[in-house]
Amino acid sequence: MNKSLRKRLIIGILLLVLSAILAVFAHSTPYFPGDVRAMQFIQSLNSPFLTSFMTIVSQGFTGIPAVLLVITCVVIIWWRLGMLEGIFVAATGVLSPIANLFKLIIEQPRPPTSLANIITPLGGLGFPSGHAFFAAMVLGMLIYFILKNVSLPAVRVLLVSILIFIILLVGYSRVYLGDHWVSETVESYFIASGFLLLLTAFYEQRKTSKERRRRRLIPPLVASLLF
Repeated sequence: MNKSLRKRLIIGILLLVLSAILAVFAHSTPYFPGDVRAMQFIQSLNSPFLTSFMTIVSQGFTGIPAVLLVITCVVIIWWRLGMLEGIFVAATGVLSPIANLFKLIIEQPRPPTSLANIITPLGGLGFPSGHAFFAAMVLGMLIYFILKNVSLPAVRVLLVSILIFIILLVGYSRVYLGDHWVSETVESYFIASGFLLLLTAFYEQRKTSKERRRRRLIPPLVASLLF
């Protein structure tokens, strides 16, 4: 493993350790310092149109729309880049339900009606945000492949900027709708970033191994064709 991959693995592990520390704190408190004030500020910037828009954004990253998004991304990446890349995009979707496991372990409740305007009432637990985690995992992997494979700088910057905006918008929508504290969405991004760093390091190692095997096979294959 080269130095770059080793560094990525270390950063990924550190992010997951940081997430674990925050999770321990979240287990013992209903919300983090500043969560209430941030929630109130975000919800003060409201309108009927914005509420409808944020609801649509949130609904696009859960249930059937989320499954369709993963399938679409897998098909496109597999078609444009290859099977291995498609498998890793699929892996981000498969790993996304881990957020629900974290919820069960941490057991931090969602924002109460006494402190937040709950626009879309939901049951269950809050920490971390499953929507934000899913968006960061799937779209984050797309960002990685765009950075590696799109050669035109203007197109690369445009696509990455759009995807980052969508990732942040999903987290914002969860707070706006009163379903999560800001800390819960930020924690989701930390966890997703840690997993993505580990996944991309593993992908590059697999890709390198695959290319080495192919190079070793080429000389015998050429020799067999010639003789």
